[in-house]
Amino acid sequence: MIHARSQRQAPREGLTVVAVIVCLVVLLMLSGVILKIASARRLVARELERGLQADWLAESGLERALGKLAADPSYKGETWTLAATDLERQGASNPAEPAAAVLIKVEPIGTDRGRITVVADFPPNPPERVRRAKRLDVDLKPRSGAVR
Repeated sequence: MIHARSQRQAPREGLTVVAVIVCLVVLLMLSGVILKIASARRLVARELERGLQADWLAESGLERALGKLAADPSYKGETWTLAATDLERQGASNPAEPAAAVLIKVEPIGTDRGRITVVADFPPNPPERVRRAKRLDVDLKPRSGAVR
């Protein structure tokens, strides 16, 4: 009888091994899908982060242009480059390398009005680059009674 009993047990052990292998394959596939989703979400989050940084850089470029215009009405613009250390950006491969570039242009649009155009690139090189632009029309002539 012992001999007959061991023959009955063998198919059950084989089915258990197959069931365990199927479960492991399913878990492995689910893990792969979860990792792929997490990776895609991380890329989206990094893109959003770069976009927000570019927005703030463009806003800072407008403020910089307004300050320079207040000090020097003949200011025409500049290309403002910022290093990773200026932005307190962690993990940059070369901290002294430009981490962002902001192009500022001031153009007259009449006798006493001007247009400030700012284009911010963060980081400055493709393929990760995100570009944001802002425009502001300003008075170029000081108002009467205004203190400079």
